[in-house]
Amino acid sequence: MSEENILLDYEFPKDLEFEPAPSDVETTVKIRAVDLKHKDEGRMSVILELPEYPNADDIFHTVWLPREDNDPKQNKRTMIALRRFYQAFSIDYSQPIDVKQDLVGAEAWAILTTEEWEGVTRNKIKAFTLPK
Repeated sequence: MSEENILLDYEFPKDLEFEPAPSDVETTVKIRAVDLKHKDEGRMSVILELPEYPNADDIFHTVWLPREDNDPKQNKRTMIALRRFYQAFSIDYSQPIDVKQDLVGAEAWAILTTEEWEGVTRNKIKAFTLPK
């Protein structure tokens, strides 16, 4: 990743609420952010590891970002998901976030599932669990 800092600053509406996380959990594990790639103005890819499973492959998780050309409902869904992501990693989003500084090394809990991709079974984030 380049050494440039990525500074994200979004205003989160106070009426933004979450639905409960699904209760049909497959596996809940601790995850740690180890790197990220800012793909373009609408997304970044976060590389996550499973500290309790050192032999497991990393998880590449896409975080979608709000964009001016999205419709209002799409941006609301994006903001809800982004806020849930920040909360899962205990990131204070009340101020601008330096993603590399605030995210890399942070840990969270997530519900994992698996998916087939190009003939390979890999882990995928189904949902983030929020700290209590």
